[in-house]
Amino acid sequence: MVWAHLFIAVWNLTIVSLDFGCPLTVLEKYFRRRGGEQVYAGGYIQHYLKGTIWPEGATPVAEKVGFALLLISYVGLVVLRRARKRATTSP
Repeated sequence: MVWAHLFIAVWNLTIVSLDFGCPLTVLEKYFRRRGGEQVYAGGYIQHYLKGTIWPEGATPVAEKVGFALLLISYVGLVVLRRARKRATTSP
């Protein structure tokens, strides 16, 4: 699962840093149109998260905090794996 999670993390970092839309948002809008629903303007984050999960205008801060937490979790994973490896290989 770590590899799948890492792939998604890199994908999200790419979307945020290059500032292009996620293909899943395009797919969602396609199915909304096909279902006769109104399609929202902008992307997923603008529609569902801004002003709901965090205050309006705080998206850059939320992205930085999220990626910092992700980086900390991966560093923690590496540290724990190395500690376990040393513990199992020690005489």
